[in-house]
Amino acid sequence: MGPDERHTRRIGSDGRAVRRDDHRVARRDAAGGGVSGGEADLAGGPLELQLRDALDHRAGEERPVPDDAQAAYVELRSHYGSSPAAADATYLLAELVAKGKRDDRDAAARALYGEVFDRFPKSTRAPQALARKAALEDKARLRQLDTELQTSVPASLVSYRSLVRSYPSNPAAEAAYEALAERYKDVRQFALAAESLEQLATHFPENRRDAAWRAGELYEDKVKDPAKARGAYALVPATSPRYRDAQKKLR
Repeated sequence: MGPDERHTRRIGSDGRAVRRDDHRVARRDAAGGGVSGGEADLAGGPLELQLRDALDHRAGEERPVPDDAQAAYVELRSHYGSSPAAADATYLLAELVAKGKRDDRDAAARALYGEVFDRFPKSTRAPQALARKAALEDKARLRQLDTELQTSVPASLVSYRSLVRSYPSNPAAEAAYEALAERYKDVRQFALAAESLEQLATHFPENRRDAAWRAGELYEDKVKDPAKARGAYALVPATSPRYRDAQKKLR
């Protein structure tokens, strides 16, 4: 297959590749002929496959593939606005936009990642969407007024907090707890920082971040709460290089 042919191939509703000139027919066929199977047919179906295929596009095409992906996404959401496939499409579109060349790609991707959590909180995509959103907020150094703390905070603090509260045991939460603790420290909320690390140690006891030890140190040195410090030190696992130190603290 030559490069020109490779760049023009799309996925039709029958699973066969079609040329880009036929992509509108493929989408129309997918929306019409593929709906009879119900929502179960949507995950991994023609519209989602088209979005995934678009993620692998290469520069230099006469007609940008992201436009095709966006059209497919809009069509899918129009028909299945509350379905799992719509959540997948929103996330995949956010990935596509973030990797694109438009000037507002980061802002647009942040909005789409946020939409995954806001509209599809039960989706398996939601935790990772929040993590991606927070990373883009950090990249832009965004700040906002936190209604809970009543002060200006990094916008990512709010996103990471939403992630760990909504999905405390999701794999994406492990790094989010630590990131949240660091941002709490940045705004001198040491008790909340220690609590985040303690929750990390509780939900992910085999973590390699020395979360329990670091929580104990914060409780001891910054929060001045010996009881909570002992509780955190007690969580340090035997596999941690800080285990012996923690045991000394408990004597």
